[in-house]
Amino acid sequence: MNDLTIIKNSVIGRGYPELNPKEVEIDYEKTRNKWLLYYCRNHSGFYIRVNSLLRDAPPRMKEGGIAHELSHVVAEKTRGKRTVAKSYQLYHTFKIFRDLEERNIDLDVTLRGFGLGLAELFEYAKRDNIPYANNLGLSSEEIRALLRLRK
Repeated sequence: MNDLTIIKNSVIGRGYPELNPKEVEIDYEKTRNKWLLYYCRNHSGFYIRVNSLLRDAPPRMKEGGIAHELSHVVAEKTRGKRTVAKSYQLYHTFKIFRDLEERNIDLDVTLRGFGLGLAELFEYAKRDNIPYANNLGLSSEEIRALLRLRK
């Protein structure tokens, strides 16, 4: 069991009771795209790919990123097959839909208790010049503002 599997199982146990750890696989992958992490479907459920540039990132940051992908999985599981297909099409066609979807996912992550890790992940990537889609979803500043409101 690698460190990502341990972190994923911990995140599911603490914040995603509707998910079964066995239906989500996870591993590092060398990637040239702008995603720090992303999920896709596979033969047994879902698979989260983590950019290998994050191998040395602190665990809380990995938790935040994994929680973000798990929130996508939960969102997909609550939609019907036709709605999922339409959502994929809208996500890849319209920036406004993509922005709204990512902002809602980041809000869900924050409400489930993993917002600080997500904000720190964005800041880590920016500081270390790791390319990522920083124009999607909530900014680290917005997440931190939400966390201050929750205190």
